[in-house]
Amino acid sequence: MINIAVCDDEMYVREKFKLLFEEYSEKKDVCITSEAFGNGKELIVSGKKFDLIFLDIDMGHFGLNGIETAQKIRETDMKTPIVYVTNYGYYRQRAFKVHAFDYIEKPFGYEEVSKALDDYLKAVPEKIAVTVKLVRTDGIEIMQNTDKICYAIVNSNNRRLLDVRTTEQEYQVRLTIQEFFELLNSEQFFLSTRSSCVNLKQVESCDEDGDGIKLQNGGWVPLSRRRNNDFLLRLSKVMGN
Repeated sequence: MINIAVCDDEMYVREKFKLLFEEYSEKKDVCITSEAFGNGKELIVSGKKFDLIFLDIDMGHFGLNGIETAQKIRETDMKTPIVYVTNYGYYRQRAFKVHAFDYIEKPFGYEEVSKALDDYLKAVPEKIAVTVKLVRTDGIEIMQNTDKICYAIVNSNNRRLLDVRTTEQEYQVRLTIQEFFELLNSEQFFLSTRSSCVNLKQVESCDEDGDGIKLQNGGWVPLSRRRNNDFLLRLSKVMGN
């Protein structure tokens, strides 16, 4: 999954990025989430951590321009790649002085944004989504993006079935929980009980009493008390990464 910030004072540009990210996500099978900001101050004050930032340079009408915004970001964060976006080619040299990852000029389209995202994924290959082939109980084969799996849990009425919940849908497969877990990245997924498996990247929080896990989609997965410490250690590692 790639978590992207777009900072541009023109709404149509922010909307254009959103549509291009959706197109790229569909074509390349990469999970992308994005958040838009209308000026540099909004981005900085948010305090949020992003994997990649698309930053408009010419935002002087609203306080900080893109170069000044980048300088503020670089005071505390030297790692997050920044792709600078502008109408003006003469800003290019100044942009690279604040550690630009890439640079695209307006007007841009899918080709320019796609290239920037391709270059990012080459530099950070672990962000590329992994897919697994699953056969639903209705016989339909699907290629499932593992980043979008929230959890799987043994069906309460038929223990030979697994209820798989993703960010988009819910379906059933004929697999044991162990067979399902072995298809996945063991660093990203955790067997919270003998009957349930959770995606650590989808975790929102742990219940105060430690017997359940709240997910970002509002779901809930049970957590064995004797697996609680291991869960917290694994979760902190994933969040740290």
